[in-house]
Amino acid sequence: MTPNQHDMEMFPNFDQIREMSQDLARCLSDEHTETWCWIFARLKFEAPSPWAERLECAILELEENLPYRFDHDHFRTPVDLNEAYMLGFGGCTLPVRSALILNALITVLELALGSDHVDIQPIHRFRHGKRDQLIMHILKPLVASLRPMKPSTP
Repeated sequence: MTPNQHDMEMFPNFDQIREMSQDLARCLSDEHTETWCWIFARLKFEAPSPWAERLECAILELEENLPYRFDHDHFRTPVDLNEAYMLGFGGCTLPVRSALILNALITVLELALGSDHVDIQPIHRFRHGKRDQLIMHILKPLVASLRPMKPSTP
């Protein structure tokens, strides 16, 4: 099996990573796009091959969709956990295929690095934010239905 054949059989492959990154860039603010670049860059520093290359592909694709270039020096510092939480809580809902690709990518990195690794912590915060966003979405109609109704006046 050649390396290219192996890449085509791996999930997610580079084309799927590009597609997922384009979907992220389309539905996120520039600030949130930059935060994903930061998360991916931190993970790339520690990720084994072939995942580091996939993270680099995602970073390049996300950067290409930003209207500006940013300084990569701050990638050396840990990701702000509040920004990661807000990425989940205030972020977009990806198409199912891209959400599965993103989940597969971050899950395999979590398995490779360990769930307590410092660069996995932003992923945990992102997931907490996403969970809280879902809970708020589910509870909003319930809370609205529990509000006391004003008596109607004749």
